[in-house]
Amino acid sequence: MSEQAKAVPPRSGPIRWINALSIDAVAVGIVWQAIFACAFRGSPPSLIESTTLGLTLWLIYTADHLLDATRLDIHQPRTFRHHIHHQYRHVLVVVWMVFTVIDAAAIVVGLSESLIRWGLALAAIVLLYGASVHFRSTAAALESETASPPNRRSIHRKGRFAIGKEIKVGGIFALGVGLLAWDHQPTLPLMVSTALAAVLFAANCVVVACWDTDCDRSQNFESWTSRRPNILGWMTPTLIVLGCGSMASSFVFAIPPLVAGSIAISSLSLLAAWVWTGATAGRRAAGRSKDDQRTSPQTGQTVPHQVSPAPSPSMAWLADAMLIAPPAFVWLVFLGWSAIGWLA
Repeated sequence: MSEQAKAVPPRSGPIRWINALSIDAVAVGIVWQAIFACAFRGSPPSLIESTTLGLTLWLIYTADHLLDATRLDIHQPRTFRHHIHHQYRHVLVVVWMVFTVIDAAAIVVGLSESLIRWGLALAAIVLLYGASVHFRSTAAALESETASPPNRRSIHRKGRFAIGKEIKVGGIFALGVGLLAWDHQPTLPLMVSTALAAVLFAANCVVVACWDTDCDRSQNFESWTSRRPNILGWMTPTLIVLGCGSMASSFVFAIPPLVAGSIAISSLSLLAAWVWTGATAGRRAAGRSKDDQRTSPQTGQTVPHQVSPAPSPSMAWLADAMLIAPPAFVWLVFLGWSAIGWLA
């Protein structure tokens, strides 16, 4: 079997395709858009509002993965997601262009002017994110390759203190799903809810990145888990504090119970998924990041550490599922309770 064939696990079930094509991320966005809209606007999103959000999320995620695929080393271990975006990049680019036209037309025709202005402001933030992640990481990689060993260590130390990609994605995602609420009426409870949701989404990104650590390191992709593996030790207390803090914020900051309950149950569900599947991978990633070299038992010589393929991406899908099913259940209970109150 060739090195290229060994780099990607051969299985390709439907769950892996759902995760690779970012369909699960779109589902997360639509569910949380409904939660924020019902809680702060008093009405669920319209079909056009959910459709435009879903298309926009897919376009952003796909563009991000396609940009990663342009600098993919096919001879190194890589995730199934990046493998798909590299292998089918021409088809995905065409689909991306078609969906961009459809999304733009739907936004202009179906959304209010004020909501479009909010969307344009968020689009500017997304562009800044893309530039900071892709163009800065490419420049840093080139600088690292040409730098002397002392300067290379200095570049690495600077990168350790940079804001992680996962935090940026979590913040942007929280603003995006709450855009309808922000357009309706910006309030302090909405600000606190958005901040708590940003922590939740960032934690989700860290859990997903944990499973991609080996491949990210072999591909030299930016990842907090590969650059600062000690962050994984903070996952459990962070999710516990987030779950308790969201419920306490319902009393302190008057956060709607629907939002507080959804964040609490999602953080605890994500914690369960992390403890069940992520802890082992996290310890393994942390151990490998401490020393990129090992001593060969056969020769006694120091050799580069061999990076293994990433575990099954179905675990990454499980992390996203913890942000879909639990809050969707809370939302349905809320709708049922509201219907009972209306009938009474």
